[in-house]
Amino acid sequence: MRGIASPPVVALQIKAVRRDPDAWTGADLARLAARIDAFGGRCCLLAYARSPQETQDNLAWIEACGARALDVVYMTDDTARAALLYVSGIASRAAAGAARRMAVVLTDPADARVHEIATGCDGCVARAVPQSACPDLLCQIVVGAIVEAARGQAGDDEARVTPARRRPVVIGYAMRESRELDLARRGLMHMDVRGGACFAPIATSLDAQAQRLPFDVVLHKATDWSTFDSERNVASLQLPAYFLSDPPPPLGDDIARVVPLITRSGIHDALSELARAGLLGDRLKVPRAWPLAAAEAESVIFTALPRPLIAKAEVACGTSFAHRMLVLPAAGGSGSADREDRGNGGRGAIPTGIVAGSMIGCDIDGG
Repeated sequence: MRGIASPPVVALQIKAVRRDPDAWTGADLARLAARIDAFGGRCCLLAYARSPQETQDNLAWIEACGARALDVVYMTDDTARAALLYVSGIASRAAAGAARRMAVVLTDPADARVHEIATGCDGCVARAVPQSACPDLLCQIVVGAIVEAARGQAGDDEARVTPARRRPVVIGYAMRESRELDLARRGLMHMDVRGGACFAPIATSLDAQAQRLPFDVVLHKATDWSTFDSERNVASLQLPAYFLSDPPPPLGDDIARVVPLITRSGIHDALSELARAGLLGDRLKVPRAWPLAAAEAESVIFTALPRPLIAKAEVACGTSFAHRMLVLPAAGGSGSADREDRGNGGRGAIPTGIVAGSMIGCDIDGG
């Protein structure tokens, strides 16, 4: 499949999001720009400057959004075509010798003229911004334009393949924003079509029917929505609306299979079950573990349990303290202190909600 080989240039008409100030904030604009940048694309703004007052209003909005670093293309009614040709030129120059980038112009649906001009510009695709659209939905709209272009570029041989096979696989993802941006910057997720597939974010606050793309599969890190009740020592998932959609969305991992893994006790139980079934082989040994209530942790850990020992929080992921640990070396073993705290901010601190366990034993080549 010959797809769009480069991430897009995205031009957002300010008027499209300023019409609904309660639904779109400076943080939203920052999120959109950061995401486009992480995926290797480029984000710019389109703004009218038909009068000094209008220019000042748009400048003030850009300042309030903290978007001064973004390129702003100003236009009047008479120069709209030239402005959009400039955006098309940005896409052409940004390709830097690679395949020409697509410029996706996100327009105000009430501004039919700009939409029409953008549609007629070489290398530009115009898409109207829906009411109350969040950055996730705008990214879906951008990816949708890329998918349509990739289908349009299919060769004659591919034209004989069924339409379902010609369409790129659209992979949705739902995870913490910092995780998303890290994966995108490393090239592990991409908006443009590579190898017949592309990625787009899920608007997790909305159900599956409200999304703007037909997702083939959804990768998720549902444990990013883990919560922990310290009084009851109970971890749970507080999932947003998308995961609760009916019919259920095409999740790559069934949530029911993920839930047991949000606690270390659950992980230990799963590994123990695999070990009993003989599925771990002889090289990996499941450590012993002792779930402890916070009230008894101090006395039990330091007086009653064998060493070497690791004490970690019962909740295994999704919280600020999930990966803190207390390491107790074997008596007489190496270690700078009898109580060694790793990543807990202070020596010897007991993590919140305890699962204590022996060091993981790994029998390598009989050694």
